[in-house]
Amino acid sequence: MGDIIDSRLHEPSVEEREAGYHMARFADAVAKEKPQVRERCHDCVFRFGTVANTSGVTVLNATKCALEREPFYCVHEPKVNGEEPVCAGWALLVDAGAAPIPVPWDFIPEPDPPEKERGGPAP
Repeated sequence: MGDIIDSRLHEPSVEEREAGYHMARFADAVAKEKPQVRERCHDCVFRFGTVANTSGVTVLNATKCALEREPFYCVHEPKVNGEEPVCAGWALLVDAGAAPIPVPWDFIPEPDPPEKERGGPAP
């Protein structure tokens, strides 16, 4: 996906926060049933209140991956045998059960930061 963007560039909307809340709530419920699974990272999209959890783009992409059973990769865990590890929160929801569900939207690209944030000319 894109580079991590400074959270001060975008104040999450009520809807983004609510979508993230429900995603984290689902992951929390499964985690209670499966305490042996790998813990979610401190800033995981599947953990309530994180920057990723309040980003509509990240929440929608993670939701699409979970519903369609497409891998959603962790940005913190090191590669194992050259393979990117999947997100622990994603694994919780995918391990919870149901068959893949196709969703009617494409993955959403992360927005580009303003030129000033990329080191380009200031406006």
